[in-house]
Amino acid sequence: MKPSIGLCIHQLSRLWRSVLDQELATLGLTQTTGVALVYIHAEGEGIAQTELARILAVEHPSLVRTLDQLVKLELIERRACQDDRRSKRLFLTEKGKALVEPVNTVRERCQLQVMQGLSEDQATQFQHTLNLLQSNALALTERSKNPT
Repeated sequence: MKPSIGLCIHQLSRLWRSVLDQELATLGLTQTTGVALVYIHAEGEGIAQTELARILAVEHPSLVRTLDQLVKLELIERRACQDDRRSKRLFLTEKGKALVEPVNTVRERCQLQVMQGLSEDQATQFQHTLNLLQSNALALTERSKNPT
């Protein structure tokens, strides 16, 4: 029986996380903490926790555990939002800022290794295909939330 595309995507996702966990361990991070750190940097200082959870497509309690780890490692700071004290904003510490480039270097190296054997055109098409699948899946979830 031919494996379903969903199973293939799931297995690839698990393997990708495992590869990054192994490689980011040298920096004292995991795939989850490394990705959160990079996105806090990429989205700009002061991103709200709820916005980061939306971008990373994770539940808020899961993100809180990840952020707790980053705070414990002194890589980020949480600050209350001036407009809404209940909302927390995220800021990288100097130590956190210093890790962004090494995390990206590890991610890029792992990506090249995982995509070994694909031509540049195939890699570009693969990225396009993944984006399309993600967009289609997002549209389906939105449609199920708001049936007409």
